[in-house]
Amino acid sequence: MIFGSKIGIALGAIGSYPLPTTESLQGISFIYTPATSSNTYTTSSVASIELNILNADQTGSSGELIFRVPSPENSTSKGEPIFRISATGSNNEPRVGIGFGENEKPIRAFEIKTKSNTVEGSEILIRSSRDPEGAVIGDLAGAIRFTIDSASYGDITTSGSVALIDAITTKVSKEGVQGDLSLGVATARGTAPTEVLRIRENDGASKVTITGSLDTTDDITTPTISTIEISPISGDGAYDVDTFTFGSVNDYRGAIYDYNLYSNLSGSRTGQFMVSGHGTSLIYTDTSTKHLIDPVTPEISASINGSTVTIWVINGDQYTFKAFVKKL
Repeated sequence: MIFGSKIGIALGAIGSYPLPTTESLQGISFIYTPATSSNTYTTSSVASIELNILNADQTGSSGELIFRVPSPENSTSKGEPIFRISATGSNNEPRVGIGFGENEKPIRAFEIKTKSNTVEGSEILIRSSRDPEGAVIGDLAGAIRFTIDSASYGDITTSGSVALIDAITTKVSKEGVQGDLSLGVATARGTAPTEVLRIRENDGASKVTITGSLDTTDDITTPTISTIEISPISGDGAYDVDTFTFGSVNDYRGAIYDYNLYSNLSGSRTGQFMVSGHGTSLIYTDTSTKHLIDPVTPEISASINGSTVTIWVINGDQYTFKAFVKKL
């Protein structure tokens, strides 16, 4: 037992300030020495806490702590660094790195680096469990909260929260569990985050539920909803603008094209082209505004070959065909 308010471990020569040029300095080593051990502090090292000197002069010194543990596959060495702890900047910003080697440095407050010759990258595993039972419906399997510290907040987990990610247990059995992933944000200053998006299981498939509006700066594309933009159409002959298959994996039976045909030189119109089919029979209709300027107006038509439906435009030279498509 050691008594005292301070314990110091002196590493390096006292009174001189040369930086180590080869490796970190072992401060505390945990060793197990078999009879065949050739080097107590290397081949017999089970774990060690070391110091890497970053700077030292007559005004002071700085460095980082390194925790090493050798792997079973390389038990004759003292191991690669597993855990590095340091600080930087005038505010002593923390740097904690897991998996960083001899000459590698974490550049953010907390980093994990995995090295393996596989398709898998670094992974963070959040494990939760009730005691003595595993879980009940409604339990959180884990949560990640994003907060801002300030003296004006009474509780940083509520009024200080900006966003929250929850994993929520929805089904539990002896075979395992299922659950939802919930994303919440604070919708007003001083309030806790509320759910705006949830990814859930829906009878063997996934389902995304959005609370509120959906605002996107790009197109939304699904197997049944998409956008088309053909620009410019080349020539006045039949020009294919879309194809799809009846009775395909999505079981299409028809389609609706909310479209615009536009040419800087010739004219413009907006309309809706609808096509439906049964077997090898096809029917379609085009409802639109009057065509501006161009006396020779482009036409939209459709044909079927086997189960493949083709939508095409004629008299559309130099026009742009743009449509919001719903396949039914």
